[in-house]
Amino acid sequence: MGAFQEWPQMESCRPYVKYAVRLENMESAPFHIEKAVRTSIYGRPGSCYIEVPGNLITDHVKTSKVSCLPRCPDPPLTLADPAAVRQAVQTLRTAKRPFVIKGSAYARAEHEIHRLVTSHYLPFLPTPMGKGVITDDHPLSVAAARSKALKEADVVLLLGARL
Repeated sequence: MGAFQEWPQMESCRPYVKYAVRLENMESAPFHIEKAVRTSIYGRPGSCYIEVPGNLITDHVKTSKVSCLPRCPDPPLTLADPAAVRQAVQTLRTAKRPFVIKGSAYARAEHEIHRLVTSHYLPFLPTPMGKGVITDDHPLSVAAARSKALKEADVVLLLGARL
């Protein structure tokens, strides 16, 4: 056994991922890969870990022994209560100094968030996991003055994050 295999890799990463598995044989790989993909995109997005022991990497498998699974379906959309959405829109419309905080769990609505922020000139702050939807150097980013922006905001729209 090589030195890299002596470290308990799976046990080390298990608390930080949504799904962790060590393959026992290559025939089970399609099942665990499909499960990992589905688990990573359903609910709150998150990473998964599949450990492939060294002896399986060099193993040969007959294609007749490997099943081809169908692609997992897209995750279901979660929709907010329409009355709450109307109330939030009205609150944003009447705000003098609105402010957007974007987190990481924004339900694959990157384009819609970008359009909302830029078309309505809403200052925004990405959380560390919410970076990438709009660049940090965008003129509406208040990352450099987040404390001042939070203090002066009269309405805060929190997207994909918890307080």
